[in-house]
Amino acid sequence: MASLSEGPHRHGQLRRRLGSVLQRVLTKNLRNLESAGLIARRVTKSKSIAVEYSLTKLGKTFIGPLIKICGWANRHHKELNAVVRLLETSNGNPHQAEKDSDAKAITERLVQMKNTGRDDKVKWLRSSSWPRRRS
Repeated sequence: MASLSEGPHRHGQLRRRLGSVLQRVLTKNLRNLESAGLIARRVTKSKSIAVEYSLTKLGKTFIGPLIKICGWANRHHKELNAVVRLLETSNGNPHQAEKDSDAKAITERLVQMKNTGRDDKVKWLRSSSWPRRRS
């Protein structure tokens, strides 16, 4: 959507801007965004038939909050990864996490760190003290 905030783009242009995204994944996401009313799809009749995507009025109003959410996720990605690891350790069951000793240790450490500074949290989250994933 950020690419479309600069103006309309064809499918190939979007794919090149996004890099390693698969064509079918991009197509599926574009269809979902279109059905949600965030982007518009327009067939152009130039030398060859081409499809162009652009933001709708609703999509343009969503760009500001989306940028803020992405910024928040970038600032807190270590903490978010800790939660994901906690859930992975408990096989996706947050209630099991309390019973699991590894997950319990992570939970207790996160609770202890609740009132500590962000730098301390980041140091701990970057440390190699993570429990190993279970196979």
